Parts: sequence; structure tokens; C-alpha cells
Amino acid sequence: MKLLRIQIESFAKWKNQTWELGDATLLFGLNEAGKTTILLFIESVLFGYRTPISDRSAGSLLFDEDGKRWYIERRQGRTKTGEVIVTCNGERMNASDFLNHIDLSAFRHLYRIDLDQLQLMEDGDPEEINRLLFDTSLSGILSLSTRQKELKKNSLDLFKPRGRKTEINVLAKNMDDTKRALDEWSSKLDRYGLLREEKKDIQEKIDIKTKEEQSLQDRKQREELKQLLIPLAGRWKETSNYLQKEEVLPAYAKDSFEQLKKSFQILKEEIAVQEAKIPELQKAKYSQEELTELGSLIESFAKADMYEQQLTDSTNEQERINLEIAELENTIPDDVDMNHIRYSPPLVKRLDDLTEQQRDLKLEEKQLEKRSRETNTLSTGYKWLKFGAVGLYAGGIIALLLGEWVSGIIFALLGTITLLYFIFNIDKNGEKDSNSSSRLSDLQQEWGKLHKEIDNWCDDAGFIYGLDIHTYRYVLESSQKWQELQKKKQKEIKKSQEAAAWITRHKQQASIWTGNGDHSIQEYAQSLKLLYSEALQSLDKRNQDIRKKENLEEVIRELEAKSAKQEEEINNWLLAAGTEDEQNFWKIVERDAELRELKRSAQDTWQQICAVAPNEVLREELIEEIVSEENAENNENIEGKISEVRRELGELYEKKSELAISLKQMEEGGSFAELQQRYEQEKLELTALVKRWAVYETASMLVDDIREVYEKEKQPDVLKEAEAKFTRMTNGDYLHVHVPVEQKHFVVERKDGKTFTPSELSRGTRELLYVALRLALIKEHPALPICIDEALVNMDHPRRHALWEELAEVAENHQVLFFTCHNHIRKEWEKEVKGIVYKL
Repeated sequence: MKLLRIQIESFAKWKNQTWELGDATLLFGLNEAGKTTILLFIESVLFGYRTPISDRSAGSLLFDEDGKRWYIERRQGRTKTGEVIVTCNGERMNASDFLNHIDLSAFRHLYRIDLDQLQLMEDGDPEEINRLLFDTSLSGILSLSTRQKELKKNSLDLFKPRGRKTEINVLAKNMDDTKRALDEWSSKLDRYGLLREEKKDIQEKIDIKTKEEQSLQDRKQREELKQLLIPLAGRWKETSNYLQKEEVLPAYAKDSFEQLKKSFQILKEEIAVQEAKIPELQKAKYSQEELTELGSLIESFAKADMYEQQLTDSTNEQERINLEIAELENTIPDDVDMNHIRYSPPLVKRLDDLTEQQRDLKLEEKQLEKRSRETNTLSTGYKWLKFGAVGLYAGGIIALLLGEWVSGIIFALLGTITLLYFIFNIDKNGEKDSNSSSRLSDLQQEWGKLHKEIDNWCDDAGFIYGLDIHTYRYVLESSQKWQELQKKKQKEIKKSQEAAAWITRHKQQASIWTGNGDHSIQEYAQSLKLLYSEALQSLDKRNQDIRKKENLEEVIRELEAKSAKQEEEINNWLLAAGTEDEQNFWKIVERDAELRELKRSAQDTWQQICAVAPNEVLREELIEEIVSEENAENNENIEGKISEVRRELGELYEKKSELAISLKQMEEGGSFAELQQRYEQEKLELTALVKRWAVYETASMLVDDIREVYEKEKQPDVLKEAEAKFTRMTNGDYLHVHVPVEQKHFVVERKDGKTFTPSELSRGTRELLYVALRLALIKEHPALPICIDEALVNMDHPRRHALWEELAEVAENHQVLFFTCHNHIRKEWEKEVKGIVYKL
């Protein structure tokens, strides 16, 4: 399979980049140029992005597989890994159809050779290095040793034959303990029932004695309450009759009446104080209407600068227009009066027509003159033609006389032809002369008619006669500009007059307010502002005094209303007491206070009675017994009975406690049903754990079988190919690579017969062994291109030369992508391998 194109829309530093690849392609660039980024992009499109989803990475790869075109596109959207689209010759396919169960780990172990793997060869311990080489030689796709270690670890986490802390070992011990507890329960069940019955009987006796104790406590409490109620009942009997009487005034009458009298006096004093604060109003210098008029005048003075500037600008513009008019009039003939010129589009159109007619007449006149000259020239030529014809006739006669009949006849024919041509053209030329003479006569008439039309046009346009028609055109066009300048001039005159009138009018208005005098418009404006400010201050002072007076009068009215209301409330209190005399009012208040105190004493007594005996029925019974003077039971007898009952209860509780301890000892570890349920649950859990352990053990055995099959069937071919490549790359220094029987490590044999394990080799030789194994595996699995990233930097030149030869051979049947930042390696590539080179 061959990668034809890498297209990156967005990935890390690369944006909108495309590379077309060949059988062997070198991507060369300095550090941070983006070489490894391109390799990571290839992995990301195949197996998913690992960049943040906010990067919105996107791009595609195009592969060729025996004429089939595989297109793989992946872009980040809702997921971090991105959504992938896979097509084969335009038909939608699954990613697994293309990858054929190759995952990211398999890709890196098989098709990617980089410094990370080579560094592991340098830094790893001997066992780890050997494991890496062995797994590489075994499959290059999945690390079976890693899988087997995981399975073995999971199995040992569940069960160890001599272990105590694994899940199966712990659960088995718990089941043994539960089984022993169940056996002990079987012997205790008979005695357990008898003890529970005895405990139940004792509890019934305890309940009876408890009720008896409660009854005695109630009797004791009743007698105690009765003793507390005896003094309270006597006091209640003396004061309860006052509860039926009513007071004349409410309890708050005294305080309310005193507060009203005090507040009424304060209001009277406050009214006198506010009346003394009312100010005396001063007359304003100007009315509000006059101030409004003055303010409007001041606002209009804001335009003073504008009108002064308008007067200056208009005067300057008039001078400029006068200069422009004078310059224009200097270009016009003196006898032309511009005031009489009438400009209109119809007049311009007529002038254009007259100009066109004049041009046509002049052109035709020139053509007739030219034709006349041509006719005179032809007439002279025709005369010579006539003499030629006579000469030809004479020559013919002479030839006939000399006996030259042929020559004579030829001369005679030529003379006849010449004579006929002369006669034809003489007639035609005469006709043309006649036509030309007639047309010249007509032209003279048309010229006269044209001059008359020009004179008529001059009358309509206001021009004098006798000027050239082009002069008429210039003057007519200039008249339009002259009229526009005159209009502008009149407009500027009007603006200057308007500005001067405004300034004069406002000066007059300002002098009315400020007094006579000739000042500038700005001085008048300042005087008006000062006058307006003083008038406003005076008016504000008066308005403040008016508002103050109104506010004070409003306050006085409110105070008087409150005073009247309080006086009415005082009279209402006197009316409620049934008197008009304030002295009698206070006597009634004192009598009501005494009655209220007696009623409060009665209520307090009743509340104490209720507090002592909250239960209404009990309270009534006790009061009735007190009133009837029944004898109370002796509390000492009740106390003796209570002590006896409590002693008996103590003995019963002690016996119950002994039985409870015995039952608890029998029930320790849970009830029989709970133990049975726990035992069954532990059996189920143990069964599930054993099944899991069996799965792990079976899987581990299957891995061993797979490795054994592969070692027997596939590994010899891979090792044979790796051995051949390793021998060539070491220039024959090492001849054999093999795995001893029943051992899981490599041994390489040097040409002198000595053997070495990988950890005993030099760094460069170990790396060559690793590369040889990878290239041998790739020959067995030629699915994807091989990607080599800086894998030669630690090798010397002879070893690199040997590796270049191997890569050149690999590139003939398998695509190679090579990444480097070293210029000397780039040159060696171009020399040894050749192929496409991209400089990043």
C-alpha cells in the first residue's frame, strides 16, 4: 500500500498544506519545522486526534492499494478524536476495512522507527531490551508479553495457593467462619426459646409494677398541688368579684391625655415661631415678561459673530466677483452690451445649426473650386489629345503612301479611337462645367440666405450685426457665465445688506436696555448679559422669598390643623369621662387605676392557679376539695408505697438484664437466618470469582499456545530475514541471530564464533538489530508505509551506509517516509536512496 498524498487543513502549526509522496520521500527541516507533527498527523487521521477539541484539527490521506484508491478524512467536531470518513474508489467503507485490525500500538511497534524506541534500547535494563526485541520479532502488532503479564496479575489478584489477602482466599476463610457459626447455632436453639419466654414474663411484671408506681406518683402529685393551691384559692375568693366591674376610661387615658396637652402647647409655640420667620417681599426691577424679552434678545446676540462674519465674507466675495466680471468683459468686443444678450437653449441650438450650415457651404464651395481647376486641366489635355489624333491620321496617310498598308490601317484605327475618346470627353466635360456654374450661382443665393438668418438670430439674441459666427458663440457662452456671476453678486449684496440690517437693528434694541451710546455689537452683548444676570438674581431673591413665605404659611396651616385636631381630642376625652372639668377628669382616672390594679391581682391569682394545675378537670376537683375542706392523704404513706414498688422493679430489671446477656451471647454473630443468608451469598460470590479466575488462567494459556505456534511457524522466517539484514548492515561482523530452545531471549553470533545477548552489544549495534527485526517484520506485513524519524543519528557513517542500502532495497517494494533535520543525512539520502525531497 502506498500513501499518495497528505493534505492538512488544520493541525498544530500546519494550515492548508499538501504533500504528494513517492515510493521514497524525505521530509527535511530544522528543529521545530514540523516534521514530527506531520508524522503525528498521519497517526491522528488513522487512529484519532489527541489535540484539544478547540483546535478543530482536520485533514485527509490518500492511499493506493493495487489500483484501489482509499481516501481517509478525519475532522474534529463533537468528539476529540474526530469523525472519520473512509471511502474506497468513492464507496463508503468502515475504518476497520482499511486498517485490518491494526491499532495505534501496532502501528508504532511495526511501521514507525524513531528515537523513542532506539532510546529504550539504550536506557532499558537487559531483560526489558530483550523483551522488546523478542516481541518485535514475534508479531510487531500486539505485545503478547504485556497481555500475558496483565492476565497473570489479574489471576494472582484473585487467588494465590498460599495467599491470605486475595479476594478468593479471603472469601473462602469467611465462608469457613460462617459455617462454624451455623453449627454452634444448632445446639443453642432449644435453650434459646426457654430464655425468651422467661424474659417475656418478667417484662409483663415490670409493666404492672411500672403502672402501679405511676399511679402512686399521680396521687403524690395531686396532694402536692392541693397544698400549693390552698393560699391561692383564698386570695381568688377575695378578689374575683372585682372582675365583673368595668372602668370608665381605658388604661392609656392618663398618658394619652397628658401627651395631648403637652403636644397642644408645643404647637401653639411653634406657630408663633413660624409667623415670626415670614419675610418682607421686595419689588422686582423687571417683570417676568421683560426678562423673557431680554433673554430672547441675548439669545439672538449669539448670532452676532455669524452676521459680522457674513458681512465680511459677503463684501470680500463681491470684490472677487467684480474682478471676475471685469476679466470676462475684457475678452468680449467693446461694442457688445452683455446686458442685452439673451441666453437660452433654443438660441444655442439655432446657432449650432447656422454654424453647421456655414461649414457645409464653405466645404461645398471649396469642392466646386477644386472641380473647376480640374476641368481646366482636362481641357488642356484634351487639346493635346486632338493634336495626337491628327498626327495618327497623318502617319497613316504617309504609311499608305509608302505602301505600308498594315501600318497605315493601324495608324488610322488608332487615330479614329483617339478622336472618338476626345469627342466623348469634350461633351462630358462641357456638361460638368455647366453644372458647376449652376451650383456656384445657387451657393451665392444660399450664402445670402444664411447671412439673413444670422442677422435674424442676432436680433433674437440681442447681438450687433457683422461679427464672426464663432465670436457670437463665444459671447453667447460667456453671457451665461456673466449672468451667473451677476446673480451671485446680487445674492452677496443681499446677504451683506441682511447682515448689516441685523446688526443695526440689534444695536438699536440693545441701546434701549443699556442706554444711548455707540458701541460694538460684542460690547452690547456683554452689557446685556450683565444686566440680565443682575435682573435674574433680583428675581431669584424675590421668588425665593415668595416660596419661603408660601412654605411657612403652609407649615402654619398644618400646625393650626394639628392644634385644632388635638384640642378636639382633649374635649373627646373629657366627654368620655362625663365631665367638662379637667380636675374631675383626673379623679376618675385615679379611681379607674385602683380598680384596674384589683382586677390585675385577681387575674394574676387565677393564672398562678392555672400554672399550678394546668388540667382543667383536675383544677376544678382540687378547688372543690379545698372549699369543702376535705382531709388530705398523708404524703409519707404514699412515699413508703412508692419506695416498695421501686425496690420490686429493681429486682425485676436485674433479672431481665441477666436473661438479655445470656440471649445476646447466644445471638452473637447474627441470627440463624442471617447466617444462612450470608453463607449462600458468599457461595455465589466465590463462584463468580472462580469463574473470573478461570477466564484469566485460560486466556494466559491461550497466549502461551499462540506464542508457541508463532515461534514454530512464523518466527523462523522473520529471524532468517532479520539475520540476513543484520549481517549485511554489520558488514559481515555478525553472522547469526537466533533464540535458544526453551528460552525467550536473543543471542547474536559474531564471525569469530563468540555469542552475545542484546544487552552486551554496543548501542549502535543494538539499534541495527532492532531495525533489522522491524524491516524483516514489515516484509511479512506490508500493509502501511514505514515511517523513519531520526533513526540514524547515533550510527557512524559505515553503519549508516549499510542501512541506506537496506532502505533502498526496501523502498523498491515498500513505501518509505524519512524524517530528518540533519543536512549530512539528507545528502546521504539523495545519494543512496534518491526519491522526492521536501524542505520544510
